[in-house]
Amino acid sequence: MAEGVFRLIGPKVVATILLTVVHGAADVIAAGDPPERWLEAVRDLTRQWLGSPA
Repeated sequence: MAEGVFRLIGPKVVATILLTVVHGAADVIAAGDPPERWLEAVRDLTRQWLGSPA
C-alpha cells in the first residue's frame, strides 16, 4: 500500500470479502462446475478490486 501497488483498504475487510469470494467459488467447483472459469474470475476480481486505481 505504501508503494501505491494496492488500494488503501482495511485488512479485515479484505480478508472477510476474499474469504467469502473464495468460499463461494470453492462451493460451486465442489458441486461440479469446471474450476477454470471460477479461478480466473477470482483472480480478475482480486486484481481489479485490490489493485491501485492509478
